[in-house]
Amino acid sequence: IDGQGKIFEKQDWNDEGITRPHLIQFIQCQHVFIEGVTLRNSGCWMQHYLACDYLTIRGITVYNHCNYNNDMLDIDGCRYVTVSDCIGDSDDDALTFKSTSPRACENIVVTNCILSSHCNAIKMGTESTGGFKNITISNCVVRPSAVETNFFGKRRGLAGIALEIVDGGIMDGIAISDIRIEGTTAPVFMRLGNRARPYMQNIPKPGIGQMRNIKICDIIATGADTNGCAISGLPDFPIENVTLSNINIQFCGGGSADLVRTDIPENEAKYPESTMFGKLPAFGFFVRHVSGMTLNNLNLSFVDSDQRPALVFDDVKTLDVYGLKAQNPSSGQPLVLMNNVSDVYVTASRLGNADPAIKITGDSSRDIFIQGNREENLREKVQIEERMNNKP
Repeated sequence: IDGQGKIFEKQDWNDEGITRPHLIQFIQCQHVFIEGVTLRNSGCWMQHYLACDYLTIRGITVYNHCNYNNDMLDIDGCRYVTVSDCIGDSDDDALTFKSTSPRACENIVVTNCILSSHCNAIKMGTESTGGFKNITISNCVVRPSAVETNFFGKRRGLAGIALEIVDGGIMDGIAISDIRIEGTTAPVFMRLGNRARPYMQNIPKPGIGQMRNIKICDIIATGADTNGCAISGLPDFPIENVTLSNINIQFCGGGSADLVRTDIPENEAKYPESTMFGKLPAFGFFVRHVSGMTLNNLNLSFVDSDQRPALVFDDVKTLDVYGLKAQNPSSGQPLVLMNNVSDVYVTASRLGNADPAIKITGDSSRDIFIQGNREENLREKVQIEERMNNKP
């Protein structure tokens, strides 16, 4: 089915789904089964499933590169959904979950898909009023788009996995596993923000939402851009209970030491995107305003020399780091930088030749245990900022 979406390219690009139609749209339907079709060239999103129950999408092929907002698949406030064995190449987001009403996206399984996008390959948000609950995604490949030109995003893509709550709502119980990611600006991006856009006119703005109980494991990513990965909540509104396990990411590198001293703005109301903070202070993960985090078997490396730490933590509580293996930054930067962290345990890690291996700053940093790691004389490689009120 060819939507001939290029016909609508002169329409207002903000008027998605109206003067630029979706190719397929089901609203408040039950027992919908889509199988074995090839969909091309929509005027906007390729397909939109809104407030549907018992939806099955299997073995479809999507190519969507002729107009703005050319998403592959949008599942919006749907329940009891299975998506499997699909191949998609889209200019805008590929596998996309939204909740543009108080109805949550919940009880959803996705598996065995190949996804390409100039924007985000796997995305929950931006619209998040109803939230996202009990969603599992597994056994997928994210690879660069075959199309050179783009309306939105970047040639290499934006995020491989983007989880976003910015218009209220609750994200709870998300499990993503066995994903191979090639290219992208950031393989992983998580954001709890406060854009606070109402889902309809003349109603109050939503409050700040919640993100919790998220597990991402068994990820292999190569060719990630210099930006690094951000996991960022807001002051007094942390992302809660996040586990990253068996993550192997190779970045392009090339970050300078000046970036370590960059003051990253909160950007509370800004549209969430993996590029929203610019190049981050860490070549691997910049983690801020998080409570309850486990990092298990992270392997982080770069191609070109990078002068930033592998990990930067800022305002993080209850942090467990097991089995970290990361390439050493140059220019005397620490492998791990911790600022205002508490209840931290680092063990069974290879902290390399970085000196210092770990740098701890911030007056509220406390209860940090670093033991059982490979390096000898590690005490000499832990730098504690003198202005801290707590003893080593």
